[in-house]
Amino acid sequence: MHRIRPISVVIIVGIGLSGASAAHADDLSQYLKVIQKVSAEGAGNREAAAAWRKLAQADVSSLPVVLAALDDANPLAANWLRSAAEAIADRELKNTGKLPAAALEKFVLDASHDPRGRRLAFDLLTRVDATAADRLVPGMLNDPSVEFRAMPLQRLLDEAAPLESANSPDAAQKIYLQALQGARDLDQVEALVKHLAALGQTVDLPKTFWICPWIGS
Repeated sequence: MHRIRPISVVIIVGIGLSGASAAHADDLSQYLKVIQKVSAEGAGNREAAAAWRKLAQADVSSLPVVLAALDDANPLAANWLRSAAEAIADRELKNTGKLPAAALEKFVLDASHDPRGRRLAFDLLTRVDATAADRLVPGMLNDPSVEFRAMPLQRLLDEAAPLESANSPDAAQKIYLQALQGARDLDQVEALVKHLAALGQTVDLPKTFWICPWIGS
């Protein structure tokens, strides 16, 4: 009788684990496709519910894949996917108190993904990394997503207001001008222009936004 050498056992086990991982990835992809097909008219809801139950049990390492599925999701499918991602994260936080912070941060910073997935990744990241917001938000002033731009913009406004009240016009003016570079909403722009006018700074909006014709986007 031939004995299997230890190295053979390692190879066999490795092949088995690789096959299991591939099968898991295939299953995950299938669940996501089923959920993405759900429609507002109710078509596919039963199948989506079954896929959701499977998806919600996925390993926490699958979070970036689930979040990426939001890139091509209609609003209803997006609700299913957000809920599944939150279920995965909540379970992992309850069991270990951890989430894949590095992978989530990478996802947040990848502007090619849908803002819905990036925002959820940001919210999950801040649950396990108390430094994430202070580290990432200041660099989002020119982010393609209006929602992400709003966060650093509000921080700048909060920073400038007390300086204006404390009669530090130069410091307040500098911050308002910085905020103006990230403002796209017309109401935000008009408010900043008023603040700057009160400090004696006239803003030439056409010149300021000559490369930013998408105000309001």
